[in-house]
Amino acid sequence: MLTRRSRPTLAATLLTVVLMAGCVDAGPRTAYCGPADPVVAPAAPKPGSELRVEVSAFVDADGCEQNLPDGARYEIRLTSERTAWDSAEGRYTETLGVLQPDGAGEATGTLRLPDEVPPGGAEVSVDLTGAETICETDPTMQCAQHPFAWIDITG
Repeated sequence: MLTRRSRPTLAATLLTVVLMAGCVDAGPRTAYCGPADPVVAPAAPKPGSELRVEVSAFVDADGCEQNLPDGARYEIRLTSERTAWDSAEGRYTETLGVLQPDGAGEATGTLRLPDEVPPGGAEVSVDLTGAETICETDPTMQCAQHPFAWIDITG
């Protein structure tokens, strides 16, 4: 039988157990291999035209898992070296679309360039979402920016 005196002790014990449950180490997080640099065609597209983006494989990194989980995808982003119509907002950037990689990390798709993209150099980058890469799970890693390909937007 619980006495008045033991109730605070029991409540404190239960509170400690509940709080410590959030501190349990579940082990290392899974680090997935990131995508390789994309191949983009054409190399000199016009605004509003179609752009074929192909990601052929993963970057080979020690200790990364090469089978992506369900829901992993590649977000394709365009970042121009110029601003859109000399705006004060900085360089023009736009998400072109999403590609669904297969089990080997390969993905191919045709995406449309926005009509308002300024002419000049631009990078088409690939951001893996829905799966953390080794750079995201290991704070000691120094990793480069997202994989990308350089294109020249013609006027």
